[in-house]
Amino acid sequence: YGRFSHFSDDAARAVFDTGHDSCASAERGAHVEPPPGDGRVLCLRRDHIMAEWPLRHCTYFLARSGRAASSASNLWPEGWCVT
Repeated sequence: YGRFSHFSDDAARAVFDTGHDSCASAERGAHVEPPPGDGRVLCLRRDHIMAEWPLRHCTYFLARSGRAASSASNLWPEGWCVT
């Protein structure tokens, strides 16, 4: 289903072993630019926004994710070996 709890270390490794450069998750979040030379694999987060939602709902979710974004937001969960 895309949540970290639905995905294992083996599944993450399989994604990259087949040649993919990235893997998207269903975890809410935003990203910041990774530091130069950081060779770790980016774990993409997303925000599910619906066009029919009121604008204030959309801006709330996007702003919340943006405020919480840090370089840690770019990374896979601790202990996952995907690089």
